[in-house]
Amino acid sequence: MRVSLFAIIIVFLFLSTQVPAGVIWEDTFSDPNLDTTLWTPEVGGHGWGNGELQYYTSRIDGASGANAYIENGNLVIEARQEEYSEKQFTSARLSTKGTLAYKYGTLEARIKCPDLANGLWAAFWLLGNTIDQVRWPACGELDIMEMGSAEAIREEAVNRKVTAAAHWESGGKTADYSKSALTEKADNDDYHVFKLEWTPKLMAVSVDDTSFWEFDISGGERADLEEYHKPMFILLNLAVGGWNYVGITDPNEITALMPAKMYVDWVRLTANEWTEFLYTKENTQIERDDEKRPCLSSRDTTD
Repeated sequence: MRVSLFAIIIVFLFLSTQVPAGVIWEDTFSDPNLDTTLWTPEVGGHGWGNGELQYYTSRIDGASGANAYIENGNLVIEARQEEYSEKQFTSARLSTKGTLAYKYGTLEARIKCPDLANGLWAAFWLLGNTIDQVRWPACGELDIMEMGSAEAIREEAVNRKVTAAAHWESGGKTADYSKSALTEKADNDDYHVFKLEWTPKLMAVSVDDTSFWEFDISGGERADLEEYHKPMFILLNLAVGGWNYVGITDPNEITALMPAKMYVDWVRLTANEWTEFLYTKENTQIERDDEKRPCLSSRDTTD
């Protein structure tokens, strides 16, 4: 967490509060171990509603064969080819469910993806905090960055094509709105900043400040978009295969080199005038530094 010019003390147990504009939270992964009071490894090999081929393990930090760990100030999510619990691949999926969620604001992460080749699926995304009560898609989902799609594989652009998407419930059915961008800025040779700007009227996604996806949510319940006016939590993961998005269900068709590492340099939340922030750490300092960081005004059911 940053130490900066302005601090407010929040003492509560997962109660929503409105906060001043500015950077209110970030994880720079500067500690030697993953902060498990914030990030929870989600575990399982049931396909995660997509027919994914990996098993998400709880192996972190110094554990043998760790799939998530800190390295040189980066969070590393590592996909490995190995037999594990009747699966041929392992990886990690980390979430802030139950620890951190927010409504409205600017969320961004600086990420370097591996060579996705054929079969890897990198993602930085949000799920609605009500998922345990109403399940998916009624909780709402917002994908800030997905890479590795079947379309990108066909176009031989798997390391350059980025997708952003919304998935929600409308009229008792799943509704979707997605858009992809083919941009040189999303290649796997370096880090790139993936950003969601979220207000009561609009959700907009960009890569390296090049906007490519916008979603008008101003209608709220009248437009059956109430999911996007409630808090959501953060997820980071690196999947292998799946009938959804990747279009590969045969482990023998995965050609990506293993182990494959997705690097996350930092994740940051900047408040706007509407932001509501839910955080479980008691007596936690939420910092703001106006001079350095000015304010910037499908799947998740078991098979």
